Amino acid sequence: MFAELIFETGSKSVGEYKDEEEVLAAVKAHHERARGGDAGGPTGHPAERVVRVELYDQHPGDLNELQTMSTDVAKKELEAAMKDLDEGGAISVTELAARIRNLSSPLVDEPGRHDSAYRMEAKKVLTEGWE
Repeated sequence: MFAELIFETGSKSVGEYKDEEEVLAAVKAHHERARGGDAGGPTGHPAERVVRVELYDQHPGDLNELQTMSTDVAKKELEAAMKDLDEGGAISVTELAARIRNLSSPLVDEPGRHDSAYRMEAKKVLTEGWE
């Protein structure tokens, strides 16, 4: 099981755990270190308080590992990107290529402060249980 920890500051971290019980134990311990002003890990940086945990069966960065999509979706996205980038009958090929490449990215372009950084649908979302 994988868990994406989303911290109060908006930073995010993904870890692998045996089960949900182990996730909660780790989050509780980390959260307590943050509340006590202790270090969050081996780097010595202060621990940050956890506000949200997203659980996944596989690492959320593994979404669409084969970098594929249906032809219909590709056509639709290409047409939308071309329309959006059209400046008087010309488009930036570099920008068009970047948009097409980003279609298969597992990451969200600009996630909200307390939102997941990944496009993969979480199996379960926890917002409490470690206080």
